[in-house]
Amino acid sequence: MSVNVVPLKRDFSDYRRKLSGAIDMQIHLAPDIVQRSSSESLFAKLAAQSGYFGWLSKCHHLTTAGRQLIISDSKSGDAPRFFGSVALNNSMGALNPYAVEVALKLGASEVWMPTLDAQNHIDHFGQATLPTFQQLDNQKTVAIPMRPISVLNQSGDLKEEAVQVIETMKGSETILGTGHLSLKEIKYVIACAKERNVTNILITHPEFRATNFSKEEQKKLSEDGAYLEHCATTNYDPKLIAENIRFVGASRCILSSDSGQAQKGNPIDCFYEFISAIEGEGISSSDIQKMIIDNPKKLLRV
Repeated sequence: MSVNVVPLKRDFSDYRRKLSGAIDMQIHLAPDIVQRSSSESLFAKLAAQSGYFGWLSKCHHLTTAGRQLIISDSKSGDAPRFFGSVALNNSMGALNPYAVEVALKLGASEVWMPTLDAQNHIDHFGQATLPTFQQLDNQKTVAIPMRPISVLNQSGDLKEEAVQVIETMKGSETILGTGHLSLKEIKYVIACAKERNVTNILITHPEFRATNFSKEEQKKLSEDGAYLEHCATTNYDPKLIAENIRFVGASRCILSSDSGQAQKGNPIDCFYEFISAIEGEGISSSDIQKMIIDNPKKLLRV
């Protein structure tokens, strides 16, 4: 685990003007097996001073559910809310309903379908990681072959273990994040979830290289009941994202920084600059508020 603490660029008053009451629905913080720009506890202090309502912590390799118990100042009256999650990659047993059950008992607010280990991700990047990751020298001592994960079986149907994951979420109101699945896989997941009354569905960064869906495809996903999570992924195009938001409608969209990578800077600056870039493309202040406050609260049931 390594933390390369990146300082903030602005005064807290600047952040409060833009981020007051905001919830960042995807941040990668230490502890992790790759270098991050902040720890959970340090971020909690800075987020409080910046006016955040809360943040959702994501890790590709570990569950973050339960971390709220060890974040300093978490019991402070003005502390931002922490929301944990689990991503169903190989380190969590892949499509593992037992890992989901434990995460839910720890208070997880989102269950992500496979991300880095998804077959779709590996097809696009050729590896179960991202080129921008700065790996630790002592991270791995034994070379373990990649094991791509698809939610579909050889017949093209949803795997039984994927169905079990969704069954485990039934009645929890926890967000089902689509991770780095293909559009075809996502459609199967949504159909299964709707049949089981799991309706809190969030499409993960639909402009990311491995999950790059057209505005028409995004609109159809929103009509199927999902929200679209537009993120400040590396080299994101604010003009494209703004166009997609206008086409789908801000009422079905949220904005997230998808930050914490050391090379991207402090997560608070990433979120601030992402929101500013989307505003610069003509998205109204009222729509921004929907996407960073109102819709995240609906998804998190707060």
